[in-house]
Order: sequence, then structure tokens, then C-alpha cells
Amino acid sequence: MRTEKPKEYPYAVGRLRVIEKGMLDGAAIARAAECASADEAFRLLAEAGYDVSGGNADAAASAEYAKLTALIRSLIPDERRVLSVLFGRNDYHNAKLRVKSRVAGGGAGYELPGGFADEEALDGAEREASDAYARSGDPRVIDIALDRAALGRMAEDAAATGDSFLTEYARIVVDCANISAFTRTDLWAGFAAAFAPGGELPLSFFKSAFQSDNKARALAPTHYASLVSGAAGDLDRARDALLIRLAKSVKAETISFRPVAAYAIGKEIEIRNVRLALLAPVAKIAAEAVKGALREAYV
Repeated sequence: MRTEKPKEYPYAVGRLRVIEKGMLDGAAIARAAECASADEAFRLLAEAGYDVSGGNADAAASAEYAKLTALIRSLIPDERRVLSVLFGRNDYHNAKLRVKSRVAGGGAGYELPGGFADEEALDGAEREASDAYARSGDPRVIDIALDRAALGRMAEDAAATGDSFLTEYARIVVDCANISAFTRTDLWAGFAAAFAPGGELPLSFFKSAFQSDNKARALAPTHYASLVSGAAGDLDRARDALLIRLAKSVKAETISFRPVAAYAIGKEIEIRNVRLALLAPVAKIAAEAVKGALREAYV
């Protein structure tokens, strides 16, 4: 049986090698947290290429994320499933806003760069979310239905590529979302309704874990034990640590889409770090506390 040769992207990888030199390392992000004022922090970000014309942290992060999605789409335009894995959840986020506006009087939030998800699957998920709300009258079911659909589709698309790196990325994201729900609820029915398929940990694992009186101990046999070992905010940081290590494992590859995907993962984490770092000069939170919450940088 003949297999199609994977596409090569030497130009894309070469371009990213140049772009990566302008990324913020851990020291630069820490300096942003140490700035005496918001204006000083914004100047630092502007020097790194961030658009700070919006005058606030959310605007700067959103503008940089929009630049990221446009860049990756331009570098690997034919890799529809790869783009869906990386950014398809944006379309499901936007679908949540549409459904809430249509049936539940609107919901807080702003649209993310879209056009990455499979339209047929997205339309079906949107209808399911609308129907779930019509049955229950509870706006929370809109989030549950579309988050579950987004994660499940992400895992399906990753598996369809046959690429082990992308599949592992999706598994981590799905597992961590399920673990987050696991740590936030004591009701099995509520968790089971929100559970997203496609991760390494099946629903049966969590059913057994719910019988434990110690959630951290229930996860101890897995490589996700660190995710519930600290405060609630540490879970996202531990997830990003897993993702950044995965991204760095393929960073040095030269011609496949993998370094492009790795850059996208690393840049997203940089943007999350920038949001966190700006809490110190903007919201006047102690710099040391903010620096302790920062994620490992990609460069």
C-alpha cells in the first residue's frame, strides 16, 4: 500500500527560526512583571513587537494572538487538520457566544480568530448546544456541550493526521480539561456530562477516581499527578509545563509541520505569560507573586 509522503515546509521552518529570535524569554517576561508602571511594561512589549495601541493587557494579548493565528495559517495553509487541532477551539468559543446571544440573552466575551474548525461538525455542535439549553433552560449547558464537542473534535483531527506529536498534544489538552472538571465538582453526573473523549484517561478511570477521598492520590499512578498537587491555579501552570516540554521536543526538526505547530504552542504560552506578567504593574500585584505563577518560556 502506497502512503503519501508528508509535506515539507523548509521555508516555513526557516522563517520561524528568524521569528523565534524575537520571542520573549523567561528573563524578559520577568522584567515586564518588575516594571514600576504599566507604561514601562508596555514599552518593553512594544520593543518585542507587541501592538500596545489598545492601552491594556487584554488588547495587547489579543492582538498578538491574532497575529499568531494569521502567521501559522499562512505558513501551513494546506494542513487543515493541523490548523483545526491548534486553533479549532476558537470556532467553538465563538459558537458559544452566538448561541448565548440567540437563546440566552447574550454572554460576556469576545470573538477569537476563527475559520479553522470543520463547518459541518461545528454546526452540529452548535445545534446540540441550542437544544440542550432549550431542554434545561440553564445557560451553563451551552458551555458544557460546546467545550466537550471542541475537545472531542480536536482529538479526532489529531488522530486523523497520524502524527504522534499532534496526537499527544491533543491528549494532554483533553486530559487536563477533564482533570480540571474533576477537581471542581463532587457530582459524578455533572462530571460525566462534561467529560470530553479523546484523552489518555477514559471515563472509567474517573468513575473509579470519584470513589477516592483524595483526588490527588487518585491521579498519582498517572503522569498528571502534579496537576492537582497544589493550589487550583497551579493546574493550568502544570498543564503548560507539559505542553512546553512537548513543543520543545520537536522544535529542532527542520522540514515538517511539527516545528510550526510547536512554535504556535510556545507562542500561546508566551502570550499567557505576558497577561500574567502585566498583573504586577497594571493591577499592582506583588511582582514576586506574579513571577512565581509564570510558565516556562519556549525560548
